[in-house]
Amino acid sequence: MANVLHLASNGCYGVMLHGGTELEDAEIKKMLQTYGKVHEIQRGGPNCFVYFKEYEEARGCIDALASDPKFQARPAKPRETKEKSDVRETRPMRRDPSRKLRSKSEIRKEDFDRITFNTERTKIEKERHLTFAPDCIDVYRRTENRKSTTTDTGDRLNKSQRFSNSRTSKEFQRNSDNGPPHLIHCMDLWMDFILREFGIRNAVEVILGNLPLLSNMQKIYALTSTFVDVINVVMVERGHNYSPYAKVFVTSHDDANILKQRLHHHILGGKRIFVQFAENLIM
Repeated sequence: MANVLHLASNGCYGVMLHGGTELEDAEIKKMLQTYGKVHEIQRGGPNCFVYFKEYEEARGCIDALASDPKFQARPAKPRETKEKSDVRETRPMRRDPSRKLRSKSEIRKEDFDRITFNTERTKIEKERHLTFAPDCIDVYRRTENRKSTTTDTGDRLNKSQRFSNSRTSKEFQRNSDNGPPHLIHCMDLWMDFILREFGIRNAVEVILGNLPLLSNMQKIYALTSTFVDVINVVMVERGHNYSPYAKVFVTSHDDANILKQRLHHHILGGKRIFVQFAENLIM
């Protein structure tokens, strides 16, 4: 395990050099450019940590400098930061004590508002990108005379409300003769609306488990989007004593396999990530 390369929290592979602290960053980059592009350089005591984007570049640097007595290159060992231990001690004090007393419907409404904001922001950014790239595939089925972004966002929210009301009404009519209607989870309605508006029929849900306690939606989105196109990320917290996990939605099984190949059993913030497909977890 000493020579195993791990994926750091910045999405790169780290190489530790026992020496070279007297060299400037520019000199180190110039010396290591034969192995690949250096993404970041960090210094800690007598050691120097160099990060490469590609696995092959980091491995080539280690193989070439491992026997060099001046550098003795080794894979950088990921570890938990001190910030995490501090937060773990103070987190119970910052946690809202009234959260346990709130109903499940209020908590679901907070999750609904959070995914609404993230989805609308992602969609607006993609529409701006499509404005400058007219030759790419239009996954939103835009019309020739598209309205402004603000008006279009309001229309989509109105469509979501009408779609939810219409579906609830149909469910009530269909079950009125057999008793009270079945309850419909608002998250199911919203995900159906997202997939229909995005023009995606076969979205694949990937579960990232055993994440560090400081993980959030932005960090997981930045990490996964370096490998594939991500539709959305939903964080699920299970309490301050348990590691959270994330639901990552991608467009195809190929992208899901890439995520599992690149992230399964990789170390992130001192935690070994486990990647599974949601469809395999449903019994």
